[in-house]
Amino acid sequence: MTQTNPRVPPQNSGRFGPGAVFAVAAVIALAFAIFTDQRWEDYYITFRVSQNLARGVGLVFQPGERIHAFTSPLGVLLPALISWLTGTRSDELTLWIFRLFTIGAFSGAVATVWSIGRALGWSRWSCAFAAGLLMTDAKSVSFSVNGMETAFMLLFLALAIRRLVAGPGDGGWRLGCCWAGLMWTRPDSFVFFGSIALGWWLFFPGSRASGSRKAIAGLYVRAGAVCAALYLPWFVWAWVYFGSPVPHTVVAKAIGNNIPGWPTLLFYFFTLPIRVWGTGKWDFFLLPTYAVEFGGWPRFIVYIGRVLVAVVPLAFALPRIGRSTRALSVAFAISAFYLLCVQLFPWYMPPAAMLAFLVLAGVLEAGLGSVRRRLIPLGAAAAVLLFTGSLLLASAWQLRQQQRIIETQRREIGTWLKAKSSSPADTVFLEPLGYIGYYSQLKMFDYPGLSSPEMVAARREFGENKLLLVAALKPRWVVQRPGELYSSDSELNGWFVGHYEPAKIFNVGDQIAAIPFLPGRPYLKFDQGFLVWKRKD
Repeated sequence: MTQTNPRVPPQNSGRFGPGAVFAVAAVIALAFAIFTDQRWEDYYITFRVSQNLARGVGLVFQPGERIHAFTSPLGVLLPALISWLTGTRSDELTLWIFRLFTIGAFSGAVATVWSIGRALGWSRWSCAFAAGLLMTDAKSVSFSVNGMETAFMLLFLALAIRRLVAGPGDGGWRLGCCWAGLMWTRPDSFVFFGSIALGWWLFFPGSRASGSRKAIAGLYVRAGAVCAALYLPWFVWAWVYFGSPVPHTVVAKAIGNNIPGWPTLLFYFFTLPIRVWGTGKWDFFLLPTYAVEFGGWPRFIVYIGRVLVAVVPLAFALPRIGRSTRALSVAFAISAFYLLCVQLFPWYMPPAAMLAFLVLAGVLEAGLGSVRRRLIPLGAAAAVLLFTGSLLLASAWQLRQQQRIIETQRREIGTWLKAKSSSPADTVFLEPLGYIGYYSQLKMFDYPGLSSPEMVAARREFGENKLLLVAALKPRWVVQRPGELYSSDSELNGWFVGHYEPAKIFNVGDQIAAIPFLPGRPYLKFDQGFLVWKRKD
């Protein structure tokens, strides 16, 4: 470990600093939001709860049912406050005001990443590399403007790292506030700040933060007390109001997620760098949304993504690497291991990706200090930024078409169901809950049961066969993609056809086919067609 203390950054080093970085990131995020107008499916799941609270119905998805149908307290309460302050008159206005908050949070996270590098004594090249990777990461940008809570997660996590770099001079209360902000953003965030805390304790980097591990442990205890005090009110209130502090979304997703025993988990953890070239889902961290699962992107981007990610968990063992980089490398490995053990969704990845970007910048910094020709590492860094920037532009074009075609159709399905339903108590069986659930305002039997305790109970009793679940729940409406209700049981198929009749076909396949250039086309084709069935009375 050659770097025991960070270098003090020069005092007079030009005008470019965190303010300029913030501005550039804000322009990128705002341009992405305006160009794509992307509104993520899950935003409308949460926003239905937000609207009910703003209208005085309660913090519920379905009036009269106290179901914890959201994951992020901050992600549901802030839109509810905005909607209430604007008189619940305009969903559009609420979303754009919320976007201003998330764009500000994302830009603050990028600026904080820059300042972390400067506080560690990195060159401006390395700081710019870390900040540039975050502001051009397709998933980080998109999920910071499409209604999700990702931007707040990035901001609080970056601030927590910055506080560790700064040292324990404040007694731990600022670090505790960062941790509490993360818990208010997403309850599983303790994994991320816990992994960073462990890495810092192992390597205790930084001139002011270094010292005995006992002193750092004391800092964590004080910060943990502050975090608990700030998060406890929500924890207790949710327990009283919903009957459990665990979100129902977590309960629904956990069914069928069989976690192996400790020996297997330990094997998986220590073989993470090796499995980067297998089917370990490593590709997901640095590539656009669902690029790996659905394909439709050039194959070479997968291998570039694997190379970049493979460096990160191994960086702690590389020579000439600073202690901060080693600590973040360990933190990334733990965070990635957690994500790879749960049901993985694309908006889970940006916090781990931000750790990866800081590690890659630390590797660049070590390279700049150990090679004679600085143009070699700088050229490699520029190539990586060109790669991520190109993916961001391609992703923007793809998501613009998705919003214009796919999400418009799902909104139309919701409004059609609302017009055709006999009462608000009509039940709908479906998987894509967000748009259809919000615009229909009907009782939803969604798979896997994010808003429906009935669905969770049925899955526990009957398993994952969707046709069998329809038979158990007997909804009035069924919304399915082609082939989604397939069953090898001919008797079950006959029961469905005997009790349900086709009511409406929605299909935008011709619009998708008409777009000549469309990266990730299979992702859009997956949702191009829906068939609505109505139960025979």
